[in-house]
Amino acid sequence: MGEYIHVFCLPLAYIWARITLIVIALTELRALPPSASQTVDWTRFIPHI
Repeated sequence: MGEYIHVFCLPLAYIWARITLIVIALTELRALPPSASQTVDWTRFIPHI
């Protein structure tokens, strides 16, 4: 009987966790600061040979 709980509860917990993480990520995109859309000048940070 105990193994049936794992067979049904663990996949449901995994699916719930994945959906929760996706929802959190998408809702956090609404609160980005204006500096998040600025273009980075990578030539200042990556040295060229």
